Amino acid sequence: MAVAEAGGAEFVGYSKLANMMATNPDAAIFRRFRFLSIMNILRLQSELQDLESQLKDIWQLEQEEDDFRKTFRSDFRYMREQLNEDSIQYDILREIGEKLKEYHEALQSFSPGGSDAAQPSNHDLEGLRQWIALEGGNFLDGIEEGTWKIPDVSEYFTMRPTSGHGEDGLSELLNGKLLTAYTAVIGRRTKSEDKLLGRNIRIYDERKIARVGDAIVAIFSAALPTVAILVLYFVKSMLNRIGLVVVFTSIFAAALAIFTNAKRIEIFSATAAFAAVEVVFVGSTSGAI
Repeated sequence: MAVAEAGGAEFVGYSKLANMMATNPDAAIFRRFRFLSIMNILRLQSELQDLESQLKDIWQLEQEEDDFRKTFRSDFRYMREQLNEDSIQYDILREIGEKLKEYHEALQSFSPGGSDAAQPSNHDLEGLRQWIALEGGNFLDGIEEGTWKIPDVSEYFTMRPTSGHGEDGLSELLNGKLLTAYTAVIGRRTKSEDKLLGRNIRIYDERKIARVGDAIVAIFSAALPTVAILVLYFVKSMLNRIGLVVVFTSIFAAALAIFTNAKRIEIFSATAAFAAVEVVFVGSTSGAI
């Protein structure tokens, strides 16, 4: 590779590396600094939580003292007009705005999804809480102690890349109660600890759990029509057959709604197709009754 020159001087060191990357984009590879990025996000989150607490404390004090400043919460124009009397709330709100902008920019630079990234499951959030309590030494104190204790999981998001399976009912079940039961009976006897997470936390490959879910769905989707046809074959009464068609079709529709992310139109179409198969079978065998 020829060495370029700038102003009669050779490119050396970083300038030579930069020139090579500029002419070979595939080689322009850089660190993401995940650890430092997350530390910066955690710092901003802590500062925002403190500002939120300060604002609520001011509101509470004004409410108790029946102060004229309590009107600020419902009239921002009045707040701006009274800046000479008291600018504390306004200053905090401005600081929150600037900090939020920095916070969301930090999230966006770390993860393309930013604050619109995937919502964590209840199981994952509870796992984080347990790690903080068991392995993290409960290091959070004061206002920050409640950072991950908000009951509403929609308040949180995860930077984990989505697997494409979505968080449907079956996934929640497999990653929740069933996984907990598996850990209690079998998982605790296996060696799956991660040194970074500690001896009380177990790690499972989410891709394997997703494959288990796919297998369950495949088996169910293959077995239900077959079982329905088999049962209908042995039932001779037409009235009972019609009743069983209603039962099997309802089970099929309920399974789609509960255990998949199928849309309403998709559930309707699949259920209609399933019912059509049953009706055709009943019609073709009705003469043998």
